[in-house]
Amino acid sequence: MAIYLALIARLSPLLLMMSALLVGTRWLHDRYVPRHKVLGTILTAAYMLGGMAAIIPFAVRMSTFFGAQRAANNDEWDLADQRVTLYQAWGGTLTPSFHYVRGVAAAKRGDFRTALAQLQASLDGNDPLIPKPLAVYQLGACHYVLGDYDLALQVLRKMPEGSRYAQRRDYLIGRIAEKRGDVATAAASFERSLAEDSEFTPALYRLLRLDTMRGDAAAAHKHLAGFRRNNPRQADAPYLTEIEKAIDRREVLVDFEPFRLE
Repeated sequence: MAIYLALIARLSPLLLMMSALLVGTRWLHDRYVPRHKVLGTILTAAYMLGGMAAIIPFAVRMSTFFGAQRAANNDEWDLADQRVTLYQAWGGTLTPSFHYVRGVAAAKRGDFRTALAQLQASLDGNDPLIPKPLAVYQLGACHYVLGDYDLALQVLRKMPEGSRYAQRRDYLIGRIAEKRGDVATAAASFERSLAEDSEFTPALYRLLRLDTMRGDAAAAHKHLAGFRRNNPRQADAPYLTEIEKAIDRREVLVDFEPFRLE
C-alpha cells in the first residue's frame, strides 16, 4: 500500500499543473479576448505555451519514472536502468529507488564496485519503493563477491530477524565462515538457512558438503532425510538420489556455488 501511495503522490503535481493550465487558459481567454482580441489571444497563447513547457518535461519524467519501476518489477533491470538514464536526461534527480535500480542492474552485469555505491545510496533514507531487506542482502552479497568479508558480515547482520530474505543472509554468512575455515559456524548458518526456508537447496548442498568433508555420513543422511521429510514433493528427486549415492560412496561433494548471488 505504501508503494502505491508513493506513486500516487508523485502524480499529484502533474495533476495540479494541468488543472492550473486549463483553468488559467480559460480565465485569460474569457477575460481578455473579448476586449482585446489580438492581445488577449497572444496573452492566452503565451500562458498556455509556458505551462506546456513546464508540464511536458515533468510528464516525461513521470512516464520514465513509472516505466523504470514497472521494468524493475518485471525483473528487466537493463531496461529499468535505461529508463533511469532517460529520466535524468529530462532533468530528474536520482531517488533512492533509482539508485537501487542502478545497483541491481550493475550487479547483474557483474560490475560489483558500481553496484556497491548505488546500493549504499539506495539505503540512505526511507524510500517505500525499495525492498530494504533485499537491498541489505544485495549490498552484503556485493561485498562477499569482492572478498570484503568483514564488511559483508557487518551489512548482513543489519537485516532484521524474520525477514523473508533471512535464508539468503544466513547462507551467505555460512559461505563466509566456510572460506575462513570455520566449519562449525558454517554448518550452523546453513542449518538456520534451512530452518528459515525448508526448500532452500543451496544451504542443504553446502551443509551436506561439510558433512562429507568431515567424513560424517550419518550426519549427511540425517540432513538429507530431514530435507525430504520437510519437502515430500522433492523426496524422490533424481539429484537427491545422486547425492545420496555419493554420500554412501564416502565421496566429498563437489565444491561449487549452487546459488546465484544477486
